Amino acid sequence: KQLRSEDIFARYGGEEFNVLLPNTDKYGAEVVGEKIQENIKKLNIPHKGSEISSIITVSIGIASCIPDKTCTADELINKADYALYKAKEKGRNKIILVDI
Repeated sequence: KQLRSEDIFARYGGEEFNVLLPNTDKYGAEVVGEKIQENIKKLNIPHKGSEISSIITVSIGIASCIPDKTCTADELINKADYALYKAKEKGRNKIILVDI
């Protein structure tokens, strides 16, 4: 799956990025996450001093919902952040999906 014109990729924090994939279920988002991991690995950027890997890796948290009264944008962001925390907690360079 490639990024489409309606997809948004933006820096969210110091080392964090956000990818918004409208009309994509969590499994499609997982495919995009895997492609991101593959492409980062191909860059082979050294990560000196890391206990995890000798090259830069990426941990990904995925949350998916159709925004409505039961699933707000804030909740979606919070769940994705939680999934990212879990991916890092499980050893980094992981993809974690959470249901809302």
